[in-house]
Amino acid sequence: MYYRLATIEDLTEICNMIEAAKQLMSEQGIEQWDDVYPVYKDFFEDIKKETMYVVLKDGQLAAIYVISEECDGEYLKCKWENKKPCIIHRFCVSPSFQNNGIGKAVLNHIEAQLTKAGYDSVRLDVFTQNPYALRLYEKNGYVKRGFADWRKGRFLLMEKKLDESADSIFLTEANENYTDELQKFKEEVLQADKDNDDQFAGCMGLRDCSTAKEWIDICNLRKSAETCEKAGTKVPSTTYFAIRESDHGLVGVIDLRHHINHPILESWGGHCGYSVRPSERGKGYGAEMLRLNAINAGKLGIEKMLVVCDEDNVASEKTILANGGQLENTIEVDGCRMKRFWINTL
Repeated sequence: MYYRLATIEDLTEICNMIEAAKQLMSEQGIEQWDDVYPVYKDFFEDIKKETMYVVLKDGQLAAIYVISEECDGEYLKCKWENKKPCIIHRFCVSPSFQNNGIGKAVLNHIEAQLTKAGYDSVRLDVFTQNPYALRLYEKNGYVKRGFADWRKGRFLLMEKKLDESADSIFLTEANENYTDELQKFKEEVLQADKDNDDQFAGCMGLRDCSTAKEWIDICNLRKSAETCEKAGTKVPSTTYFAIRESDHGLVGVIDLRHHINHPILESWGGHCGYSVRPSERGKGYGAEMLRLNAINAGKLGIEKMLVVCDEDNVASEKTILANGGQLENTIEVDGCRMKRFWINTL
């Protein structure tokens, strides 16, 4: 996607998109935007102040957003936790592009943009009667700090602390565009984790493949119930590369089993395993990879994702807990005590 400042020439298309969004929200019973707000003059002022951005996908307007330090007086009454914020206003994804992950991708971009600009947090308000927006922000780590009552009703005031240590990432199915990066990842893991029994979690078979392409071909076989046994597994799974948006570096690998109807998986294997590239550890990528994988699990109809870690693996446990993991029990497997957590995906 392509991001740029909005211009006066964009106004007509922006207004048309907003009208379509208002119509869709009305049909959904969400009476948030109307003929009073937001309207042409609001967008005109945003463009004059150079605070509005347009998001283009395949040359079409996919979304808009405004970022500014300006805020309504209600914000000043709220008890916030961070000191140098920027506020998101008038964020809207075109109805033509909704339900395709655009909202999440744009939020990631905004957060990276604000981090680079030196802000420590991002704030926004969301209509309490808009379940889609509420779910988007909650899933992306926004925390409720208070509320405001405006003309249309009650709005939640939300905040997210920006992490300077980790750039935005996305998950993409294992593919040959990243063979060089995968080879570097493998070499780093072999060196850094040579004494680790769980050396290639989420990357089964990578150690034994002579080339990155060979392993990617195996991953493709695993995706289907009809072909996964050819790749040595009984349950189909999808393997994802975690890619940093800023430089397209591969920061980790994570897999997702389509179900766990298998004695080992339902006991201690779980729905996924993952490895973060040794040179990228300690930057928050593991937690983000797991969060994105939970979203993918939800799309497959998996309502709860089982994630398991060794009892003494503090880092993995923190990653799971950061994604809302609920401890069910601790079991012993071949003399190793393992904690079983469930993460809600929906």
